[in-house]
Amino acid sequence: MFNLLSNALKFTPENKKVMATIMYDAKTTTLNVSVEDEGIGLSLENQKKIFTPFEQADNSTTRKFGGTGLGLSISLKLAQMMDGKITIESKEGVGSKFVLAVPLEECVTPLVTLEEVPQTPNFEGLSPCGSYNSF
Repeated sequence: MFNLLSNALKFTPENKKVMATIMYDAKTTTLNVSVEDEGIGLSLENQKKIFTPFEQADNSTTRKFGGTGLGLSISLKLAQMMDGKITIESKEGVGSKFVLAVPLEECVTPLVTLEEVPQTPNFEGLSPCGSYNSF
């Protein structure tokens, strides 16, 4: 999410907009993070290669905006490791919209409250939902 926001801010002129929307779809248990900008946009050809490591839209992008071309490829790999995906809609000269969609598992174990945390907690048996199973 941070990389998508960072890119939107980097590639959008100061007088243009960047909008982020975070929504949870309870039916599909999917977290959707949308980052839309009025930046430089990408041609269809460049959209196909920006998720490849060390690739950027073109050489002028590297000179003007900097970067290594790793951010989106790493972001995509992380999303895929969580069974998610990143999609793009873009039009050159108009802007881009990136959507990160990550399925979330329902957490049925209640989260621990601050009152329940001992002074010296034992992190053994910590569940993915964030509750303590043993102290």
